[in-house]
Amino acid sequence: MYKERIKGAVMGFMLCAVLTVGIMAVNAQTIMREITYGVNVMLNGQAVNFDADTRPFTMGGRTFLPLRTIAELMDLPVDFNAATNTAILGRAETRRGTSVSELFYDGSSTYRSGSGAVYEGRGTVEFQEVAIMGGNTYQNAVVFNVGTSWYNAGLYTQAAMLNLNARYNWIEMDFGRVDGSASIGTTVNIYFDDRLVESFEQNAQSLPKEIRLFVEGIKGVKVEVITSMPENQAITYAFSGFAE
Repeated sequence: MYKERIKGAVMGFMLCAVLTVGIMAVNAQTIMREITYGVNVMLNGQAVNFDADTRPFTMGGRTFLPLRTIAELMDLPVDFNAATNTAILGRAETRRGTSVSELFYDGSSTYRSGSGAVYEGRGTVEFQEVAIMGGNTYQNAVVFNVGTSWYNAGLYTQAAMLNLNARYNWIEMDFGRVDGSASIGTTVNIYFDDRLVESFEQNAQSLPKEIRLFVEGIKGVKVEVITSMPENQAITYAFSGFAE
């Protein structure tokens, strides 16, 4: 550990303190500050390594850490708006509007022909107050639960219906596998008034996929999942979001 003395104006350097946030604004006066390097940081039990330009330090009894480095290590989106001189953590905008769970008015689940015998009623589509996807908690989710046994493996299709009544301009959703369910992927199809507009593969290990779609004039949206289910397996997928 060693110390340095810096003289002059310190501007435009944004750091996040461990316990408090320190922002220094210096006018046309000369000041002296003593800074001490050599601060060790542990994150979730692991030592954090910093490069020479982002070393944490203490000054005036406070410890300063580089905001971007720490945010990225925690998988937290970080950005900086130069026009407003604002550091942005997480989503740039607070979500607003109507929760998709409030628009959920019908769920249908049917088997399609596939390998093995075909049976009805082996899954549900339902509202759930909390769903954890990719280690993050999502409120008010629509959840697809699918399970098989030795006699009903095959290709399985479920759909969640959202009633928009042509009242919204945008719909924004996060779709992904609920943590703890089996490692099975799925195909996701999104329909506007029975017209396919979006289709993608969702790998079981993938992080939730962010979807934002223009829905002006659309009365109904159907989110469909198609999964090839082997014997004695189960999946739980969900989506959460808002219409505005």
